[in-house]
Amino acid sequence: REAEQSPGRAEPFLSLTLLEDDGVQAPLFSNALYSDGFARLARGEYEAAIAQFRQAAVADPLNTNTATASDPLKHGIEALRQGKVQRAVELLKAATAQSPESSEVHRLLSSAYWFDQQYAESAGQLDVAIRLRPSDERSRLQLADVLVESGQHQKAEEVLTATIDAIPASGQAHWRLGQLYRLLNRDGDARREFERAARFPILAGAGRVHAAIARMYLAEADLDAAVQSGRRRVAVEPNSIEGHKDLGDVYRKQNREDEALVEFLVATLLDPLDADAYAAIGQIHLGAGRYREALEVLRRTLALKPEHAEAQYALATTMIRLGMTQEGKEQLEVAQRLQQRQLEAVRQGYQVNLIRIEAALRTAEGGFEDAARLWRQVAEREPGVFATYVGLGKALGRAGQHEASIEAFKRALEVTPEADVYGYIANEYRLLGREEESAKARVTYEELKE
Repeated sequence: REAEQSPGRAEPFLSLTLLEDDGVQAPLFSNALYSDGFARLARGEYEAAIAQFRQAAVADPLNTNTATASDPLKHGIEALRQGKVQRAVELLKAATAQSPESSEVHRLLSSAYWFDQQYAESAGQLDVAIRLRPSDERSRLQLADVLVESGQHQKAEEVLTATIDAIPASGQAHWRLGQLYRLLNRDGDARREFERAARFPILAGAGRVHAAIARMYLAEADLDAAVQSGRRRVAVEPNSIEGHKDLGDVYRKQNREDEALVEFLVATLLDPLDADAYAAIGQIHLGAGRYREALEVLRRTLALKPEHAEAQYALATTMIRLGMTQEGKEQLEVAQRLQQRQLEAVRQGYQVNLIRIEAALRTAEGGFEDAARLWRQVAEREPGVFATYVGLGKALGRAGQHEASIEAFKRALEVTPEADVYGYIANEYRLLGREEESAKARVTYEELKE
């Protein structure tokens, strides 16, 4: 692989799954109605799986919706798919008037409100859908998502906990509750929910679940458990470079150098241009006294990534132990300069993160002016970050500083022209009474949504 003219990433390990994992940003769990069918499918019980899928499909709100034939519903769904949110709201409101007992119609209207950032209206429709059909997993999960997005974390936790009580087979509810706990810095609770989620059928992205669990065990210094989770990850994602490197790192923490070496060698097989994997291999050779092997690998590391401070330091140490004293001392000076720059960058990043956390806390407490002041500090220290300008714009808007809010949102658009930001700008102009500019921003928002 190293001798190839232009070695790219390879996927030499065969992995058979129902769905390709490529591009999956979050794990895809089976709907609870179908979880038993997918579990049977995984065990090779095909006839029983088909029977269970058919039985579940009969009870699925998507298939039992009594309002499917109505024109407002059909046209509302089409408008929603096209991103014409305002039109979708109008049509789906008409559909709910025609079919007030259909939980699915209320869920669809909630989706339109949600995409339009009308969180209270969205949550209200979902409350109706759940009351009409308490077993409706989709509505319960969507309600939790709406509440999280609107900052109502305690209510979201209550909804997800109630979902798990009502629908014990909801792996997605456990996963989202774990994500919420991570957001709230309750890492122990998050890890337990992720482990519970992993017991249910995961159609794609199972490696991401095991990766999250492994990282949390590592943070708890439970290395044996971290290894087990890491091994489960590479079992379901054998072509994951990061998975093999992460597992190698845990093995090194346990002083299991030979097993670590295997994982890093696999990483270089998958990608011969991965400098971090070579750096780890070089450090393992150095620790084992294989100085010639370490020298070769560390030189390759620095050819790929000259700013790799750890590899530079290991190279200097290797040279000195090989008797290349003068060259080793020169390399050591380079390593010290790199480490100093690295430490300074870490320190700056740590300070910015502390300010960002404080800004989020002030926002949650309703201290919007303080939050805006803190977001400005983040923007000054770390300019050009989309999320920072959005956070600043939201805080300024909630503090009543609508002109400044609009300017912050415009800065965000210079980084990434996201549709939702135009929606925020339209709302700020509306609050200022500048209806023409609000309408113009709303049109852009609708076009981008579409």
